[in-house]
Amino acid sequence: MMVHAILEQKGVDWTSIDVVRIGYADEPSGNVVLWIGVKPGSVSFEVAIDTVFACRGLLLDHGIIDVDVEMRESEVTRYAGPPLLRPTFSVDPKVDACMPFTDALSIPICAELTPWAEGTSGFFLEEGGDGKSLLLVTPRHVVFPQSDNEPFECERASQKQYNVLVLSETSFQQHLVSIDENIDAQNFLIGYQSRPLEKVEREGDFVEAEREDARNESKKAEKKIEGFTTFRKELSTHWSTDESRILGHVIFSPHRPRRRPRQVHTGRCRY
Repeated sequence: MMVHAILEQKGVDWTSIDVVRIGYADEPSGNVVLWIGVKPGSVSFEVAIDTVFACRGLLLDHGIIDVDVEMRESEVTRYAGPPLLRPTFSVDPKVDACMPFTDALSIPICAELTPWAEGTSGFFLEEGGDGKSLLLVTPRHVVFPQSDNEPFECERASQKQYNVLVLSETSFQQHLVSIDENIDAQNFLIGYQSRPLEKVEREGDFVEAEREDARNESKKAEKKIEGFTTFRKELSTHWSTDESRILGHVIFSPHRPRRRPRQVHTGRCRY
């Protein structure tokens, strides 16, 4: 029997299991501690004592005599990467570049194990009503492209997680290229707007209005370049690895319903 099995047998709603060494000022090299975290208020004193002694007995059965067992209340927040961005407005020139990293509909996702098969997300549901956790609903084939149609469920915190990414590595690099192309386009616009209108011999209201419009367009382009450059740096710093782009993990996926066999009629066929 393993520690996880003991915790499940005792009905302990655990959040973390760590192996630590906690020293004191007068005893810097304290004993190694098997530190079991539980949700606050979820375990009674009697159950905690019983569970700690059971885990301690397991260690002794395996000849481990110098490790203590302690239980503590703790909450664990799984944090693999930066939080999703807030959707921006259509007037923001970066709206398309930001979209995959927000909680908008149809963001590109893929399973960590099958990055070559990308799809789009469905819709989000808020879990608990406190805004701290979101559930994403998406078609099964997006994250299980090679599935044998067996249902999947993450039942325990200790179970290996089936992670889902925002963009594969290939798509992420292509996204950076598209941002670079937007920056190049704005630089070209600035060069175009700075054409030598001052050489126009004829003066008048329309010439000055043209010059003013060119200056305004150049300022807009410079602002867009600044925004794209800052955003590209943010992506390269905080979203550049697969681990940092983990959106979450699959909690539950039922099997696909079997299709009813198509009826076959003799004579003319319908396609």
